[in-house]
Amino acid sequence: MATALVGYYDGDTLRLRYVASAAPASIDARVYYETPARPGFLVVDNIPQQTSFTTDRTAVGPIEMDVGGGAGGVSCNVVGGGVFLKGAATTVKRGQFYVRFTINRQESDFEDCLCCGYVYDAKPFLTVGEHVEPGPGGGEGYINEKSTADPAANAEVAALTVEANTIWRPLNYTVVMAQGATQTPHPALQCRNGAGTVVLWDIPIGADVAVSTTVRCTWQRAGSDTRNNVTGGSMAATMPDTLMRAGDDLITNTQGIGAASDYGVAVLTVEEWLVLI
Repeated sequence: MATALVGYYDGDTLRLRYVASAAPASIDARVYYETPARPGFLVVDNIPQQTSFTTDRTAVGPIEMDVGGGAGGVSCNVVGGGVFLKGAATTVKRGQFYVRFTINRQESDFEDCLCCGYVYDAKPFLTVGEHVEPGPGGGEGYINEKSTADPAANAEVAALTVEANTIWRPLNYTVVMAQGATQTPHPALQCRNGAGTVVLWDIPIGADVAVSTTVRCTWQRAGSDTRNNVTGGSMAATMPDTLMRAGDDLITNTQGIGAASDYGVAVLTVEEWLVLI
């Protein structure tokens, strides 16, 4: 018989869980195993192919299938298998689809993890024995852009909040401030915890926005500070390298904002990973 990756018994259950923000055409999950009575002869157990997906970052599963394994309590040898993604018209990128494929033992609370990790168009296979931690520890994430509504004058830009089952690394936040007469506001960008009660950091831009000017304000990871605050100019500040959890948010915090201060639409670029808890 081939070398066993894990044992397999009658009464075990295959389980598939995933969290996604993009949908492939299909996902297949299967195991190949040998029985003691027929060494060298592969038997296949698989969860029914999945072709419909929840992509709102909700954790899905377990999707289950009772399996045969070794009749009469005899252990079989799982020798291969895994998870396979078939791409659709919409590209699935790394960080957007995390999957965990397990064996539940005899309807107990114990599971053996066959494989877990990100599947995506450039790497559609996840092999039994392959285990990738969710989040940045396993590799690069998906580069995504978020935008806000256009706030009214004398108002902060609405908070952008990390979604459920998601980790963000903010890379760039940019917004235009149109300032009329009277005020000279000083924009800052604030990162807060999920309850909004703890400010993790607050980074002011390099200078006030002068009266009767329109200035683009940008906060960048690994950027450089600039202070060109004349009409049509731009200012930039560097923000810390931060991993934000579900519920954390980014919001402007502007000293001296007034009736003639008017932010536009803000655009946030993040590296993000979906995580399965």
